[in-house]
Amino acid sequence: MTAAELQEKLTALQATLDRMADAAGRGEPVDLSLISGDVESLCGRVLTLSAPEARALLPGMQRAIGQLDRLAQTLRDRQSETEAAEEKAARLHAARAYGKAYR
Repeated sequence: MTAAELQEKLTALQATLDRMADAAGRGEPVDLSLISGDVESLCGRVLTLSAPEARALLPGMQRAIGQLDRLAQTLRDRQSETEAAEEKAARLHAARAYGKAYR
């Protein structure tokens, strides 16, 4: 695969990451398995390039890494919010059950 073809794949991955980040920000489910193969393939193929060709892809790779980091943080934040909401709901449920038992 040529450097130009890898650049096209990298650009497509970046667009997918943007869409995933938008969806995660809206609270929609995000399936990371949809990109894991693309990421693995892209990284493996970049290693087969000459040093100058690989260096040309570096800014795009760095951008994609930043996108992945931001997506991961968004997902961690959502998980924390979900866990906090579930804990609050469990406490409320227990309090209601406890209150009903003694009325």
